[in-house]
Amino acid sequence: MRAQRPASKGAQGPHSRQARGPSSGNARSRNTDTAPQLLSVPPEQLTWAHRAMAFASTHSKRLAKYGCKTHLTKIDQELAKAVRATFPTIDLLTLDVAQFTDEVVKRKWAALAQRYAAS
Repeated sequence: MRAQRPASKGAQGPHSRQARGPSSGNARSRNTDTAPQLLSVPPEQLTWAHRAMAFASTHSKRLAKYGCKTHLTKIDQELAKAVRATFPTIDLLTLDVAQFTDEVVKRKWAALAQRYAAS
């Protein structure tokens, strides 16, 4: 015989939307605010922004996955410090394409990538 779980637990479980709080929400609702801005961005800039976000997201996920067990190499530590110093206002945990479409940000990112390209 199968044990039945309480009806309220499914609706209020740790992974339910209600349990996550008001600041969460799906990605689609968060990105609708920037959709009009992105329509005016040239396709090559959007491609560049997506690549920059993918790079930063991969790095962030690796760090989050392994947490304090992660032992960064000297170059990783230097790169992390350089990214934080170069982009102090960009939240690297919740990246947004619109953050990377600005010309100033693109130039900074290109210079940073060039500096560490051979590393």
